[in-house]
Amino acid sequence: MSLSAESLKGKMKDAIEGIHSSADDALSALGDAISGYITDNAQINFSWVGISTSVPPVTDPVATATGEILGLSFKLTPSSATSQADAISHLKDELVTGLSAALYNITDAGFTTAPQSMSLSPGISNLNITISGNDRDDALGQLADCIVTWVKAQAPTVPVMGSHAAFLAPPGAGGMVTAIS
Repeated sequence: MSLSAESLKGKMKDAIEGIHSSADDALSALGDAISGYITDNAQINFSWVGISTSVPPVTDPVATATGEILGLSFKLTPSSATSQADAISHLKDELVTGLSAALYNITDAGFTTAPQSMSLSPGISNLNITISGNDRDDALGQLADCIVTWVKAQAPTVPVMGSHAAFLAPPGAGGMVTAIS
């Protein structure tokens, strides 16, 4: 799994192909395509710290884990903006809202951890959307590149807490996000 702007562009293009009747329908399909692509392809890498409850305590030999973004849903709606800048600002707000409402967690076998909110990422609102030109294919490519770059830049600072086999995460440790790819 790995995010690719070119692959996201293809999913977005396929989702809106042939929808000419309604901006609502096209934006709904676009939001679903972006959400689905990121959910299916983003991999979160975690560092893991676990300690046994035995005396003396033993550190978990597993030091890394992988996980996913969970519950992601982008609800895109038409904008009443009269300028491209205002329309892009509206789109940015909806994308930030969607990712902020999602969760992240370790999904590797043997781990039982509680998910945390993506809203805990300091860069969650740092989405920069730049689209130039009037070609739809180019615009979708530019948007896909902006979204993938933004998602990969997220670095939530709150660890997922729980256990791996007989090892428990000590307070303030557990699974820390090291990268999203």
